[in-house]
Parts: sequence; structure tokens; C-alpha cells
Amino acid sequence: MKGSCLLWSHLVWIVVIVGLVGCLTFKSKSNHATALFPINVGGMWGYSDKSGHIAIKPSFIDAKAFSEGLAAVKSGPGQVFGTVVVDGLWGYIDESGAIVIDCGFLQAGSFSNGYSRVIPFAVTMSGKLSQIEEVIDRNGHVVDADGRNIIKVPVGVSSQ
Repeated sequence: MKGSCLLWSHLVWIVVIVGLVGCLTFKSKSNHATALFPINVGGMWGYSDKSGHIAIKPSFIDAKAFSEGLAAVKSGPGQVFGTVVVDGLWGYIDESGAIVIDCGFLQAGSFSNGYSRVIPFAVTMSGKLSQIEEVIDRNGHVVDADGRNIIKVPVGVSSQ
């Protein structure tokens, strides 16, 4: 009986260690070569490297993990458009912290295979926020299901 308890104890430790290593490996892979991680300092978001040094100054309202070399960040003060209040808009930065896709989205996802889902900021004729999801490429161009660029109505305008 004592031997089987000891065996189970060892198995539990092996499972815990393998699980922790798997989590660390997953994090590393999800952030690939840059290994920059979102951090919150004084209520603002930025990015630090694995050693904890700040790589991108905390200056965003919110921030997501890097994927395919880009990270979604929320920037700007709250704004009022008629009866609509927006608490900032999402855009994308590169690993140097430069904004490469302007902040013009109510929601922004992570890039996968060169594309990301977004909901652009647009107020409808009835004065409500549009909730139409679009897919963009790494240049911020709206694309169709085949990856072809499509003509887009200017940001802030919607026919709904």
C-alpha cells in the first residue's frame, strides 16, 4: 500500500512538471521570436521582454499578445459621437511599438495566417455603433474570403 502511494505521488509530480513545461512552451511559441509580453503599469499597457525590461512604453488603454509580429492595442481617450460613447479604439503595433494599422476598430483580434477579424468603428444612420465584422490583412486592407482586397467605405460611415 505504501509503495503504491509513493508511485502515485511521483506520477502526480510528473504530470504537474510536464504541465508547467507545456504552458511555458506554449507561451513562448505564441509570442514567437520577439517574446514581448503585455504589462500593465499604472493603469496603462505596454510590453516587456522575458527579462522584465520594458520594451514598449506603457501608453495604451489595453493591449493583446503579439501574433505574427503584430499586437492589437487600444488607444485614445473616450469620445462621444451623438448618443454613442467610445472608450478608445483598437489598432496594431509592430515589435518596435510603431502603429502599423491605425486605431479605428471597436474590436480587434489576433493575426493568424496573415489575417485578423475586426469590427471597424462606424456609426449607423440610426446613431448606433455598427457591429459588422470584417477581415483585414497585415496591411489593414479589408479582404474577402479568398484574400482579395475589397473596396471599403471610409471609416466612420455606414449604410445601416
